[in-house]
Amino acid sequence: MTNQEIFISGSTGVIGSSIVEILLSKTDARIHLLIRAESSEHLKIRFHEMLVFWKLEASSPRTERLIPHRGDATAENFGLEKTEFHDLSYTITHIIHCASSVKLNMSLSDARQACFIPAERMIAFAKACKQNGRLQKIEYISTVGINGRIPGILLEEPLYSERQFHNTYENAKAEAETFILENIAVGFPITIHRPSMVIGNSQTGKIVHFQVFYHLAQFLTGKFTGGFIPQLKHHKLDIIPSDIVAKGIVASLLDTGSVHKIYNWCSGPDISLPIEELRTIIYPAFKKVEPQLPRPKLISYEQFLFILKVLIWISDSKNKRKLQTLYAFLAYAGESQGFDNHHARELLAKDQLCVPAVRDYLPQILEYYLTETRSSGSQKG
Repeated sequence: MTNQEIFISGSTGVIGSSIVEILLSKTDARIHLLIRAESSEHLKIRFHEMLVFWKLEASSPRTERLIPHRGDATAENFGLEKTEFHDLSYTITHIIHCASSVKLNMSLSDARQACFIPAERMIAFAKACKQNGRLQKIEYISTVGINGRIPGILLEEPLYSERQFHNTYENAKAEAETFILENIAVGFPITIHRPSMVIGNSQTGKIVHFQVFYHLAQFLTGKFTGGFIPQLKHHKLDIIPSDIVAKGIVASLLDTGSVHKIYNWCSGPDISLPIEELRTIIYPAFKKVEPQLPRPKLISYEQFLFILKVLIWISDSKNKRKLQTLYAFLAYAGESQGFDNHHARELLAKDQLCVPAVRDYLPQILEYYLTETRSSGSQKG
């Protein structure tokens, strides 16, 4: 892939940062990174932090292919200077749109600002690139959460039906995906990617920010709830390593046959593990580094919700936010949902790749998390 210019929004996020690594190893393309920064000096600092994460020297040939741009995915013209936006519209051949927020407790207005507005900005930029004859392909990152509360299996197909949602994040992302589908209908060369809960690299555990799964893992130890853990029966948690998602998105970028397709990047119903089984892996890993962890006390889902509400009420602001995140997640518990991923697996198979079994990578994920948090004394993200 030569003479290609790739623009990535959300390049400092979990998926975007993984995509950059794959692009640097699999292509010769120049990669333009949209990075939120308060000033040019702040941009240099944030870019340097990412180089450290990617283990790149400032003077290396790969680093020379990375071009940082100070901007904002929610702002008009991505917050870029007019000349910069104009020049990029005559330069960019491929767009990878990762910018979003995964907070589950935003107001609907804030969720739309974080998830829907960036999709609008991306399409406006794509229109400019298309008008200038440069645009070849767009990779848009959505989420399996657009399924909302619909029971059963989410297929790798457009979803237009009316539905209710667990939270405002799902609502806003569903609205954004519908907007993207409308632009596919008028000819934009877009592929939609729907990840499930994204975690670290399947080989190393490395991740740029610790997000929802890592907080959930702590709760599954009973650390913040006095050892009380809800019985979740056979409810499964679908997680997927960031490098698998990134490899799939890059494979789509390099495959013109993927235009207008939808890929669910997830473990799927057959590989996902029940939360009860995940807990039997997570608790011993945490217990090794935190011997003081309380012994788990399994109680009913309803009893746990009552205790959780009390803990939220009496907790300080920091722990209150953590407990509210858990409360938002528990809205999924007890629902029968799954995500089909046969198209995604077929795309990976072209590169002789597959979705790995959770038990094969979860120890690395937990080891990296526990090592990093123990050495830093605090959580990333």
